[in-house]
Amino acid sequence: KVRLEKSSGAMVRRPNTPMTVEDVQANWNDIISFATPLYHFTQTDQVSHILDSIRKINNKDEEKGNEVFTQTYSYTSNQA
Repeated sequence: KVRLEKSSGAMVRRPNTPMTVEDVQANWNDIISFATPLYHFTQTDQVSHILDSIRKINNKDEEKGNEVFTQTYSYTSNQA
């Protein structure tokens, strides 16, 4: 059988804070719950849902006047 619905999930990422394993663990029941499923029939539906979630995070950043959290990593040619 193919399940044509997806979990509504949970917003684990918070503004200006890296997401941790503990954040996922704390929200796991919401992440896997099908109590309020979503139905994405096209790729456009799925992408729209993802973009809306990103906008919600960015709006929270703007409301608080915070800068977006970023991290920069450097690698040498030996580590690549």
